[in-house]
Parts: sequence; C-alpha cells; structure tokens
Amino acid sequence: MGAKAGAVPDMQERIQNFVDEGYPSRHFADQDFLEKELWAYIRQNLFAHDRLFNFCNVHEIPGEFYPNYQIAFSEGVTSFNATTDYEDGSLARWTLYSSASPLVNPDYSLNVVPEFKVCSYVTEVKNGAVSAFLPKRYGNAIKAKLARINIEQI
Repeated sequence: MGAKAGAVPDMQERIQNFVDEGYPSRHFADQDFLEKELWAYIRQNLFAHDRLFNFCNVHEIPGEFYPNYQIAFSEGVTSFNATTDYEDGSLARWTLYSSASPLVNPDYSLNVVPEFKVCSYVTEVKNGAVSAFLPKRYGNAIKAKLARINIEQI
C-alpha cells in the first residue's frame, strides 16, 4: 500500500495514539494499525491493482507483469538470534543495514545498491540474545554478505 505524503491527515497523531493504546501483536502491529486507524479513510479513495480477487474496483497492472509474483505478496520471513553478553531484561537496539535494495530484479535476484539503513528497533535481551524477524530478502542479503545487523546496548 502506498499513499502520497500528507494524504492521510494527522498521521503522526494516529501513530502515536495507536502506540500509546498498546497493541496485541508486535508481529502484526502494522496490519492492526492499518485496520484500526486507516482503512475507513483509505477505502474512500482507493486505486488498487489486484489480479486475484477483483477487490475495490481494480485497475490493470501497468507495464510488464510477472505471473509468479503477486503485488503485496508475503515473501516470507526469516529471523536472527544474536548472542550477546548483555544482561537479560536489559534493552538493546538492533539496526539493519543493507546493500540489497528492497526492489529485487525481475528474476528475483538481489539488486545491489550503496549501503543504507533499513530499520532500527529497541528490544529486550532474552536468554542472553537479541532476536527478531526480518523479511526474507534481508536474510538472503545477510547470507550473501550484502547486509549486516549492528547491536548496541542501551
């Protein structure tokens, strides 16, 4: 899903309210946020490409289409579990850096670009380790030595 910057009013306030209220699943927090805070607004003016479900007055997909790739498909996830010497219960920040673009090549191979910061999260150290889920493409990039995770104690 995409939107033009500023198209959704009070976005920062919406995000802060959602975070302040708490959410049941960290894994699906983004989807819960979309459902609770944005969907009623978005569906009023939606331009969708959906070749499978004919959802919300769909439009043809422009350009060349790759039939084994679905728009917004779940590419899968991988995880990491990094052992640290940090005390259990302490906080650590992990940051993912990558030279693999989020946009893959048409054959799904990694598209190499200058290294950039993908994301950064604070988490609790459990059993002497920091762990999290990542999109599979970044797991593949780590294996190919095109991405890395930096962990620092807070």
